[in-house]
Amino acid sequence: MNEKKIGKFIAERRKEMGYTQDHLGRLLGISGKVVSKWETGTCLPDILLLNDLSKLLRVTTTELLEAKDREDETIKQ
Repeated sequence: MNEKKIGKFIAERRKEMGYTQDHLGRLLGISGKVVSKWETGTCLPDILLLNDLSKLLRVTTTELLEAKDREDETIKQ
């Protein structure tokens, strides 16, 4: 897994969904600073948050961990 790539993917999806880092953090019961750390690739989301994070970002956990949308992959091929 590439932390930087996953972080960039989270940031892009968060912005597409119209969430700020603080708002996404509150929805997950964490701080916006933690979301910032994910997005910079400093750390990865806790495994216990993956399902909720995926639902909020409207991606599967696999898409989240691979840092790519299935639709994007289909378009690229």
